[in-house]
Amino acid sequence: MDEFQDTNFAQNELVKLLASENKNIMAVGDDDQSIYRFRRAEPRVFRAASAFLQDAMGAAVLACDHTRRNAPEIVAALNAAMVATPSNDPDAPVFRTHSTGRTAPGRVICLPLVDTQPGGNSEKRAPVSSDQENGSDDNDTNDGHNAGDTWRDSLLTPKVHVEEKRAVREVHQAVDWIVDHLRGTSDRASDPPVLTSDIMVIARTNARLGLMQRELAARGIACAQPEKSTLIESPVVADMVALLDGLVSPSADLAIAQALRSPLFGASDEDLTWLARCVAHYRPRGAGRWFLTMRHIASTQNADRPSDDGEAPWQTDRHRAEKVRAWVTDFQAMQRLLRTRSVHEALVAIFRSKSVLRRFSEAVPASMVAATKAQLQAFLDEALMVNQGRFMTPYQFVRAIKGGARKQAWPSPQHAVRLLTVHGAKGLEAPIVLLLDTHAAPKKAATMSVLVDWPATEMAPQRFVFVAQESRPPVCAKNLLLTDQQARATEENNALYVAMTRAESQLVLSAHQPRGNPQASWYSRLSPYAAHLPMGSVLTDNADEAAPQDEVPKTVHIKSVPAWQALKVDNAAPAQAPEADDLSARVGQAMHELLQWRRADDSVVFWTAERVLAVRARWRLDAVQMAQAQQFAQAIVDGEAAWAWDPSQVAFEANEVSLFDGGELLRLDRLLQSRADGAWWVFDYKSNRQPDRDPILCAQLRRYQTFVQRMVNGQTVHAAFLTPDGRLISLPE
Repeated sequence: MDEFQDTNFAQNELVKLLASENKNIMAVGDDDQSIYRFRRAEPRVFRAASAFLQDAMGAAVLACDHTRRNAPEIVAALNAAMVATPSNDPDAPVFRTHSTGRTAPGRVICLPLVDTQPGGNSEKRAPVSSDQENGSDDNDTNDGHNAGDTWRDSLLTPKVHVEEKRAVREVHQAVDWIVDHLRGTSDRASDPPVLTSDIMVIARTNARLGLMQRELAARGIACAQPEKSTLIESPVVADMVALLDGLVSPSADLAIAQALRSPLFGASDEDLTWLARCVAHYRPRGAGRWFLTMRHIASTQNADRPSDDGEAPWQTDRHRAEKVRAWVTDFQAMQRLLRTRSVHEALVAIFRSKSVLRRFSEAVPASMVAATKAQLQAFLDEALMVNQGRFMTPYQFVRAIKGGARKQAWPSPQHAVRLLTVHGAKGLEAPIVLLLDTHAAPKKAATMSVLVDWPATEMAPQRFVFVAQESRPPVCAKNLLLTDQQARATEENNALYVAMTRAESQLVLSAHQPRGNPQASWYSRLSPYAAHLPMGSVLTDNADEAAPQDEVPKTVHIKSVPAWQALKVDNAAPAQAPEADDLSARVGQAMHELLQWRRADDSVVFWTAERVLAVRARWRLDAVQMAQAQQFAQAIVDGEAAWAWDPSQVAFEANEVSLFDGGELLRLDRLLQSRADGAWWVFDYKSNRQPDRDPILCAQLRRYQTFVQRMVNGQTVHAAFLTPDGRLISLPE
C-alpha cells in the first residue's frame, strides 16, 4: 500500500481488516509528505498503523533518509530550513537529516523581491470613505490619486488592487527568468539552454498558475496545467460542446452563437450582431429564435424581394446571407450524422469534414498547438468512454461533458512548462522548479469550519464541533482549535518539504512584498540559504520577444486531414433518417441491448417490463417491432447455444466486453468459459441469419478470437455467430 501517509482514519480501519486476512502487507509512506488534511489524512494515522503492524503482526520498520533526486545544495537548504523551524505540534513528524547520492552541482536562488513599482513601494491605496469601502460608490481608481479625481467606468475598466499588481509583476519577472534560461542568457554564463519540459512551476493556488499560463502563452512559451479536472474547462472543448448542444437543442441560442464564433465557422462579432438584427426583424415564434431565423434566411430564394414590413437585413447584405445558408447546410448535415450514427462515429465524420484539428490549431499560438490537439483528441476519445460509447444519445453526451461526471485531467503536450499546485506536483520531479508566491501572508482565521477530535486508535471521532468564527471559538473547543491549528502548521511545513524535493538541480524562489511581514513564509525560511539575484538582473531587454522553441512548430502541419468540403444536404426539408432502411438496424440494436442484460441466472428477471419499454423508446420501435426484437433475443437464448446461459455449464461470463487492440476498441457481445473442458467461447450476435457468408463479419470475429487467444495464454478459444433463428454458427478452427 503506497502513499500511506495520505490515509485517513476510516481508511485505516479498512487496513486493519485487510491485515486480519492477509499477512503479506507492506505499507510505504513518508509522513513528511502528508498534505491531504482536507480529506482528513494525518501523519499520526501512518504512525498508528505502523505500531499496529509491529504489535499485531511483528512487522519490520525500515526507514530511509537518502535521495538520488536532489542536488546537494537543495538537500542542504532543506535540512537547514527544517531543523531551524521546530514545530509546536506534538504529533508532527520528527525530521531527520537527509543525504543525497546525486553529485552534480545545483543551486537555490531567490529572484528579486517584487514591489508594486520598479522603484520601490511608492504606490499606496487611495483613501476611501466608508460608503466607498462598503461598495456603494464604485468610482474609486486605486491608481495613487484621490478617488474623486478620476471617474472609472466600472463596465469597461476593472478595479485594480495593489496586491494584484504585485502578483502580476511577480509573474512577469518569473517568466523573464524562464525566457532567459530557454535562450541560454541566464545570470550564469555557464548554464546551458534548457528545454521547456525541464521547468516546473509550483504555486499554492490555481489562480496564480492561471496568471502564469496567460503570460507564458503570450510570450510564445508552451505550457500546460495538467491539474485541470474536466475537459469542459478547455476552451476548444467548450466550443465543440457548444456545437453539439446547438445541434441537438436548436433552442440553445447562446450555444449556437458560440459555435458560430468558434474557428469551425469563423463568424465575427459583426456577423453575430447582424444575425441578432435579423432575429429581431424576423421575430420568430417559439423556442430557438436564432436557428429558426437562420433557416428562414437559408430558405429565402429571392433576396431582392422586400418583405411585408420593410427590407430585411438579409436582403441588404447578400454576402452575409450566403454565409448563413452555408452554416445552415452544415448544421443540417451534422444533425443528420448525429441521428443516423453513434456519437463517436458522428464526431469522427465532423472532425474530418470540418478539418477540426487544423482549424483550431491555426487559431491558437504555436506554443498551444500541441495542447489544443491533445484536448480535442481527448474529447473525441471521451465519446467512447461515456457509457462505453453505446446506447448514448448526443444529448446525454453533452450533459456528461458539461457536468464533468468523469474527472479527467487535461492532456499535456510533451514539451511544455508544467504548471502545478503543490498537491498536483506530489510524486513528480523536474530539473528546474520555480516556486511562485513564496512570501504569502498567513491565512486569516476561518469561518464556518469544523473541528474533529478523532484519536488514531479509535473507531469513531470523540468530538465533532461546528465553529462559526475561529477568532472567537467556544470555550469548550479552544483546546481542540489549538490542536487543529498546530496540525495546519505541520501540514504547511510538509507542503514546503514536498515543493522543495521536486527540484533535481535548481530551486528558484519567487515572491512579492505582501501586506504585513510574514515571518514564517517560505521565502523567509529559505532566503538565508539561497543566492539572491540583484534587482534588474532578470528583466529581459525585449519582453515582447518570444523565447526560441525548437520543439514547437512555427507552422501548423497536420497530416491526413482532407480539404474542407461543404457537407451536402437537401435544403428543401430537414434531413431525416431513412426509416425503412434504418428499421432493421434499430431492431438489431434493441436485440443486442436485451441480450446485454441476459446472464446465466434463471432466478433473475432480466427483461422486466420497464426495461423493455425503455429499449423500445430508445430505438423508436412500435409494439410489433419491439416484440420482434424480443423474439430474436429469446430465440438466441433458447437455441443451439442455450447451454451458454446455463449456470451449471458456465465457469465465467461477461457481456459487452471492451478490449483495445492496437489502440482500436473491440467489443465482444459475450465471452464465457465452459466448465466442462475449460474452453473459451466468443459469441457475436447477428440479426443477419447468414453472417458466415459475409467475409468482413467473419474476419472481424476471427480478430476477436485471436485477441482472446493471446489473453488466455494458448487455451482453446472458439468463436461463433448466434443468429435470430437460434442457430450457432462456428468459425472453422
